[in-house]
Amino acid sequence: MPSVHAAFILAKTGFDWICFDLEHGAITHETLSIMVQAVQSTGCIPFARVAGTDPILIKQALDTGIQGIILPMINSELDAKRALSACFYPPLGTRGVGFSLANSYGKEFESYFHSIHHNLCVVLQIEHISAVKDLDAIFTLQGIDAVMIGPYDLSASMGKTGKFDDPSYQNLINQIYSQAKNHHISPGLHIVNPSPEEFTQRVSEGFQFIAYGIDAVFLNRIATDHVSLLRHGILEKKK
Repeated sequence: MPSVHAAFILAKTGFDWICFDLEHGAITHETLSIMVQAVQSTGCIPFARVAGTDPILIKQALDTGIQGIILPMINSELDAKRALSACFYPPLGTRGVGFSLANSYGKEFESYFHSIHHNLCVVLQIEHISAVKDLDAIFTLQGIDAVMIGPYDLSASMGKTGKFDDPSYQNLINQIYSQAKNHHISPGLHIVNPSPEEFTQRVSEGFQFIAYGIDAVFLNRIATDHVSLLRHGILEKKK
């Protein structure tokens, strides 16, 4: 949600990092800039998932001062090369150089320029069956810290949207996990519907980068549960 207050509240609860969704969310560039500052003030690490691998989208997100970036729909080695290059300044990449919020509009340009390559966490999102065939080539590229499985898009690309118990889907998850580990890349996934049981299970399996829940899902679930309890209480009282 494009809410500075919601981001701040969630950051204060103790999450290691908060991700602003620019792919499916309604967050504008200006709002993102304010949300990043709000989350940073709590000590929580601000991430952003950009809308695509267009270098302009990546550059604009990085210029707000995010410390982690999730790159969606990496379906091939070419996609990965293009996106990774856009994340880093020359000579490592092709990110445009300029004064921005990230470097205090030039005041801290030198320190930001020399430190961001070491501090930026880059996460590739694998969410299409075609990407799985190209994993070895993708994972040999430099600059990847973690890989995150996009469960709904990955299952949809198989023609099995949301069927997470399907054996063929589970085989793909295991393949992505194993190849990430082989290349010393942290394996990750998104637990869309918050579940402490699934979280514990995934950690025990070795997943190291886990996106847990969505702000709107947390709000929807808690509000629905409370309304149901209140209505039940009223009905019981009437009896």
